[in-house]
Amino acid sequence: MMTFTMSHSYEGDWTESINRLHDAYKLFDKNMSRRYKAIGSIGKLKSLEAPIGNNGIHGHLHVLLTYASGVDMSAFEVAARLEWERAVKQVGGHCNERGFDLKLDAMADYLAKHDLAHEMSSHDTKQARKKGLSLVQLLDRAARGDKKSSAEWLRAIEALQGRRRFHAGDIASKLGIPTCSEWEDEEHQSELIEHNANAPEPVKITYSLRDHLRATAIDHPRFGLALILRAARGGDAEKVWSIVNKLCDEYDAFRQSQAITPEQQIEERLFAEVGKDICFD
Repeated sequence: MMTFTMSHSYEGDWTESINRLHDAYKLFDKNMSRRYKAIGSIGKLKSLEAPIGNNGIHGHLHVLLTYASGVDMSAFEVAARLEWERAVKQVGGHCNERGFDLKLDAMADYLAKHDLAHEMSSHDTKQARKKGLSLVQLLDRAARGDKKSSAEWLRAIEALQGRRRFHAGDIASKLGIPTCSEWEDEEHQSELIEHNANAPEPVKITYSLRDHLRATAIDHPRFGLALILRAARGGDAEKVWSIVNKLCDEYDAFRQSQAITPEQQIEERLFAEVGKDICFD
């Protein structure tokens, strides 16, 4: 797996940073075409990640590269590193020795990066916060009134401009794997039609977005979304509303328990008043 990145800053132009990353990769990919053939590559899987941290938007590309079994990749790695540094310089960017990384036999690592369980398990860990916040995490914080996260989310969305986060090229056709549009399974289609014909009419259950955000808050002591979906299985709106209301009440009680009591507020003000004239020489 190859990883590409370049220097970026919080105060800099995030859109320019992402554009330069993609422009540099296009140059790199074009100039490495002969090297790809030399190692027997039949294609690549490319994904874009762009967490937001103290240094702004950290755009980087993960590229899962195919190559022939038994090929010595040491010469390829040296050439790729030099080519990436050259491409970054050509587009007006900068990168250090960590701008390019090659990890062999990294199929499992690449797939883990696209695994929902991996994303959720690292959602609020110390390591995840150190690496930056994803767009989903920023949006979650913005929904709870974090104005800084809201502004960062808007900057990031503008910078990414709807770019594709995952691209597989023509590797599927080279391997003889039919694409979604080519799938033909008449038996399955007939089963699906029969199932839909016998399925009950869908039920629309609505409640306020504010209640949903409270019931499914990231710091809620319960797994709110799972409980709501379980209650909605039978299409019973009353049951869903009851669960949502209970989750909201529990969340409000939880937040209240974390709040500073009036007595503690008075105590803090007293300490502040007493301590304001203390001078440490």
